[in-house]
Amino acid sequence: MVHGEYAYWTNKGDGDTANPNGSVMRVPVAGGAAEILAQQQACPGGMAVDDTGVYWASFDTGCVAKLAK
Repeated sequence: MVHGEYAYWTNKGDGDTANPNGSVMRVPVAGGAAEILAQQQACPGGMAVDDTGVYWASFDTGCVAKLAK
């Protein structure tokens, strides 16, 4: 998903809820290094981005999370 100057995505990890290893990432559209926004997430997905935050749901826990931009 692209919003503003960044492309955003999730890495679901292996689905182990006891030791979650999914992550939420972004990279500048113009190029550059990827940045980890959130790590140790339980199977993140269902992402949305707006001017105030990055949102995602956990397929394993059913929780919705927000990270302020």
